[in-house]
Amino acid sequence: MCSKSDQTAQDEAHERLTREALAAVDAGFTFDHQVVQEWAESLGTDRQDFAQNIARVIAAIRSLKPDADDKEVAYLLKNYPLSDFDQKTAFELIEAGRADDVVAYLESSRAGFVG
Repeated sequence: MCSKSDQTAQDEAHERLTREALAAVDAGFTFDHQVVQEWAESLGTDRQDFAQNIARVIAAIRSLKPDADDKEVAYLLKNYPLSDFDQKTAFELIEAGRADDVVAYLESSRAGFVG
């Protein structure tokens, strides 16, 4: 079990690495979905859940916008405000533990029930 300071340090490192990865996508560096999934599976359980939720939402975005390239998908994930969620982005909602809600929203949008 980690001490509170160890957990805080891990959380800060996770936040830094996540921001660095998103900056890499902004710079045009992209990653294959399978590579992301394998990375997610290699993490500890709590981080693995977060990464798998990111992968699930990315898959839902790709299903909704199949012609979107990796950069557009990353933009939609972290920058596009979702009106049904008080203008929060998908990434913000995932951080808040609402990945299931985002996936359901995107799936209903694809089916024509939202927006």
